[in-house]
Parts: sequence; structure tokens; C-alpha cells
Amino acid sequence: MRLTFLVFLFVLIGFTGVAIPQIFGTSEDLFYGDTSFERLPATLSPNTEAKFEIKFQYTEGAYSLTNVTATADITPQGAASFVHFNAESVDVYQNSIARIPVTVSVDDNIEYEKIFLNISYVGTGINDVQFKSSWSDSIIFDVTKDTVKIPLKNCSPVELKSTISSGNLQFVCHSSITNSVKVMVNADSDGTVTLEIPKFLLYSLTDSQCNTSNDFLVLVKGIEIASEISDNENTNSVTVDFAKGITEIEIMGTTIIPDTSPSQYCGIVEGYEKQFLAPLDQTDRGVKPEFIRCNTGLVLIQKIDDTPACVTHETTQKLIERGWATCDDEISYGRSYPCGVRSHPGVSENEN
Repeated sequence: MRLTFLVFLFVLIGFTGVAIPQIFGTSEDLFYGDTSFERLPATLSPNTEAKFEIKFQYTEGAYSLTNVTATADITPQGAASFVHFNAESVDVYQNSIARIPVTVSVDDNIEYEKIFLNISYVGTGINDVQFKSSWSDSIIFDVTKDTVKIPLKNCSPVELKSTISSGNLQFVCHSSITNSVKVMVNADSDGTVTLEIPKFLLYSLTDSQCNTSNDFLVLVKGIEIASEISDNENTNSVTVDFAKGITEIEIMGTTIIPDTSPSQYCGIVEGYEKQFLAPLDQTDRGVKPEFIRCNTGLVLIQKIDDTPACVTHETTQKLIERGWATCDDEISYGRSYPCGVRSHPGVSENEN
């Protein structure tokens, strides 16, 4: 009887073309291929995101897969709640290559010095069939807690475009007080980092007319070093070499003497299109009215309410003709600005 049943089963399979594992529900939809890691960090520092990419290619399985991503099993199991593994999803065709961006970090209260990640891959095929990789990868991370922190006082975190040959940027901040950008690098080998710094964020002033250059001072662990600095349209590219380990880099702008606070009047420092700030912006920053600076083609006057304004030469002449302004103020200011309003509109000097 049992033999008769088995013969009937195999005849049924022959007519339907159904594989034996599928009848019993024991098979998995697998895809076959290979992966490798790019820019993989050797260590993880608490509360610091480490980013790398997985180079992914499959050669057998579904014709195409969507939402392919990486999942990680963490060992020791007790470390799992302290580890954060996030992988983006990608779409890929058979035999093509894709890169899966990954971010991993650990909490500062993790007690383990090493963690192990077993990474496998999943994706979706036609008709929403779920596929799983036939292989997995293993990564071992050292967890270090000797990270040096940049003092946050008067230094605000900023996001800058950057490229780094090894390791990762732990922190980047900007100080308007010291006119500098500070960077912390953590690397397991010697390398190079390039930062794209907006010109309005970090500046080097060459004269009192707010002309700028990229004459920056670059310090590595407090020691001046030679660096490669190039001038782009809106940014300065600064390339710095660093050694293995934790390195603090500071890129400092310079200002002229005696103008110790150029942000009081230089619009380019504040990110404005104009070279100098608007007159009222300058007075708000502590510049005395007689020392207000006007952009090219404008001259300084003082209105009836004693507030400054920058007007064209033509407007200045009209004010003089109507008795609203005089060039005598040029002497009192001791500057090249020709005029200031000193009488009520419509009242000539003779009527006073």
C-alpha cells in the first residue's frame, strides 16, 4: 500500500512539475552571489556613527530584486540592545553591482570590548516573493572608549562636505569667536581628509575693504603643518594629512589689525552677497555711525533721525541742492564720505 502511494506521488509530481521540497514546504527562495566591504572601520567609538558600504552582487536567483538590504545578528546577545545597525535598501538586477550604505554605532554604556556581526541579505522578487541570500558575512568590531572630545564651548556643530581616505570624522564644529573650524578624526591607519568649507563660514581678511583669501592656518594637535588649500567658487578645499589614531585638526582664518571684529561690517563674513553689511546691521553690531562702510557706488549720509544710510552720488547731490545735506561733515568725519543730513527737510541753512 505504501509503495502504491509513493508511485502515485511521483506520477503526480511528473504531471504538475512541482519540486518535492515545495510540496513539503521546506525550501527557501534563495539568491546566490558575493559581497565585500568598502571603507570598513576597525573600531567603533560610543555615540559616534561609523559609515561604510557593502558592495553587493548576485549571480543566480530572481531576475531582479527590490528593497535589497542587509540585516545583522549581533553577538554577544547582551550587546544587541547597545548596537544600532542601519542599512539602506537598493534595487538591483542579476549580475549587476550595487552598494548598500550602512551606518553602525554603539551606546556609551556598552560593556563589551568586541562585538560580532553576522550579516545576511534579503530582497523582494516578482509577486512580492521574499528572497534571502545563500551566504552571510561576519565582521568583528573593537569598541574603544578613549575618544577625545572637542570642547563644545563656543563651537557649534556643522555639516561639511568631506572625503576621507581612512577612518571617520567624529566631530566637526565652527567657532565664530576664534574664526576656526575644528575636526576630530579617528583612524586605524594614516590618511588624508579634505573639507569643503563655505567662504562665508571661514574667512581670511587681507585688508579693511573686506577682501578675502584662503590664507588659513592649519594646526594638527596644536602644531602648524603645511596643507593643500584650493579656491573654489563658493568654498575653499582644505586637504590635511593625519596619522593613525585620534587627531584633532583646527583650520583657522585670519583677520587684519587693528580691525579685530570684521564681522561687524563685512557682509561676506555673514554670507551676504554684498561686501559690506547694511548700515543698520553695522550699527547693531557696534560700529559707530561715522565709521559705517558703504558698498561700491554708494556714499554715507546721516538722516534726520541721526541714523545712517548709504545712497548713490546722484541722491547725495539732490540732498545738497535741497539743503538736506552738506559736505562740511566730510571734515568732521575725517573720511572720504562726503555728506550727512544735518537739517530738517525743506529748511535751508539760511533759514536756520
